[in-house]
Amino acid sequence: MAQRQAEEVGRSLCLHEPVSYFGDKDSDEELDSLEEQEDSNTEEEADKFEFEERDESEQDSEEKTTELEGSTSTTRKCQIVYGKDKYPWSLSLPKTRNQSRKMHLPGAMNHAIVANSPLECWSTLFSDNLLEVILKYTNIEIDKYHTEHDTANESYQKHLGMVELKAFFGLLYFAGLKNDNRINIAELWSYEFGSSIYRATMNVRRFEFIADRIRFDDKTTRAERKQTDGLAAVREIWDIFINNCQTNYTPSKFLTVDELLLGYRGRFSSKVYIKSKPDRYGIKIITLNDAKTHYLYNAIPYAGSVNPPANETIPSYYIRKICEPIYHSNRNITCDNWFSSVEIFNQMYKDYNLTMVGTIRKNKRQIPKSFKSTASVGTVRCGYDGTNVLMSWCPKKNKVVLILSSLHKSCKINTDSGKPELVDFYNSTKAGTDVFNQCCALHTCARKTNRWTMRFFLGMLDQASVNSHILYNFNVLHKIENRRSFLKELSLSLITPHLHNRKNTNGLHISVIRDINNILSETDIPDVDKNDKLQIRKRCSVCEYNRNKKTLYCCSKCKKPLCEDHRVRYCYDCAM
Repeated sequence: MAQRQAEEVGRSLCLHEPVSYFGDKDSDEELDSLEEQEDSNTEEEADKFEFEERDESEQDSEEKTTELEGSTSTTRKCQIVYGKDKYPWSLSLPKTRNQSRKMHLPGAMNHAIVANSPLECWSTLFSDNLLEVILKYTNIEIDKYHTEHDTANESYQKHLGMVELKAFFGLLYFAGLKNDNRINIAELWSYEFGSSIYRATMNVRRFEFIADRIRFDDKTTRAERKQTDGLAAVREIWDIFINNCQTNYTPSKFLTVDELLLGYRGRFSSKVYIKSKPDRYGIKIITLNDAKTHYLYNAIPYAGSVNPPANETIPSYYIRKICEPIYHSNRNITCDNWFSSVEIFNQMYKDYNLTMVGTIRKNKRQIPKSFKSTASVGTVRCGYDGTNVLMSWCPKKNKVVLILSSLHKSCKINTDSGKPELVDFYNSTKAGTDVFNQCCALHTCARKTNRWTMRFFLGMLDQASVNSHILYNFNVLHKIENRRSFLKELSLSLITPHLHNRKNTNGLHISVIRDINNILSETDIPDVDKNDKLQIRKRCSVCEYNRNKKTLYCCSKCKKPLCEDHRVRYCYDCAM
């Protein structure tokens, strides 16, 4: 099936159109820990470098001339500079190495390629097997609540079904669409300030009960699993979700590795503090996004300290692990200076056939001193080690940018922008994760909660909505929709089946029925005999006998004669 271009889909994400705790109290079983982490520089790297003023003699002493014997009888002279650890960089452009020209066209795959509605696209990511896991453990928790409180007869405390669970998600998405996620739940259901869609879908007590009881794992085995996995409480549904994201999409040639932060200040053993992030406190997730469409392809939540193999740094460990689904695919990874190192660039290129581009910190031991010193504006210095290109660029006075690349062959200048091609490429591919995170935050369904599992799951709902929006816009059979329009249709599609079920519930208040009919664009006025005239005049059935008042009108339902004094006309709703 023909699909839209990745650039067009990526641009579609930018198209526009008192606090209560959500999801029960926090668990006393959960440890609370805060780890302060240094943020990686993803923007304005040029403004954050420190520099050294050096004279010409010091720079010359670092450079050496080496005789390189070629295959011919001629001899080439090449200048070599060394890093602090004696790592050599050639200042001469080496012979061009052969690179594969394999193309990777991004697009939907498998079930997603035939999904024609927002709900169908969303269901490829939040599949039935994922929802069944949530239903299973939530109903177990409801049974436990009934045992402890002896309230099984309360109508709002019944078991949860698939249709109602989706309606619950639909209300969360609708609240995010309207930016109601910070408004008190009681106010959302009020007649004065709320919306009828909340009242029509479910009772406020039912909504709060589901939020309090929803669970994602077996609590009886959680303690054992937590010994080896800090994310044990949500691991099962997270693995299903990430697998669905990878199964239903093929990424482009260029991807971005970065980190996002789910804002959370409650109890969590692996909570981090990153000063430069807007939320600062929360749950960190390392992500792999398509640089063109911003689709989330893989992610690794930070669940505590890891034990990488000997001689491997933690950033290198995350790069290697998160790129496993794209090993040997000849794709490129763009990352910031927290992840970048000469060692991981060499390993990914030689062992996994993946190239990398990223800014690199000046404190790396392989960086020559001359590359860190200031120079005149526009100065470009390049070093080559046979696999990587190290570029030092001075964009303005007293500013130096260091970029490492195993993708590029040289440091050519783009005549249109006046910048090195390496800089233009980095700027065009570095924002894959940032744009994705902005889309999640724009209409987030996250609410203030004391349960880290609930905050993590609400983040999954946001990620699923953005990914499904991207999959939906790849389909050329319908016009491109912005995120707001997509969320409108998605939330209503999730809610509608439950509205039909609830409409048939006995004892439902007339105002709720009216709200349901308005949302479904339906009417429930029954067919009745509208004839209220008699063939002959008869005595009014209500007037006193001695008045002997006769009339030609009657009740249209029971046909009792009624004079004008006792005949009243109502609309259908008022008559009920």
